[in-house]
Amino acid sequence: MVDSGYVRYTRSYVSQRCKKLVNHGLLDDLGNGVYIITDRGEQYLDGEIDTSEDAPDAVDEGTGDFTAGETNGGQV
Repeated sequence: MVDSGYVRYTRSYVSQRCKKLVNHGLLDDLGNGVYIITDRGEQYLDGEIDTSEDAPDAVDEGTGDFTAGETNGGQV
């Protein structure tokens, strides 16, 4: 196989990973497979958030707000 520079992952795998990032507040799902990075996601990429020390974030189902330091049922 010729090295084309493309990453070879299935659409399903990428979708699963993006959903996990949405659950942690790093991406927003706009629908139809379109995601945008959140301010929290930008902070993570800039090294301002160390996820190895953060407790999983809880999501308020009513507002969609993230609360750092509370557990999210142990899901990652």
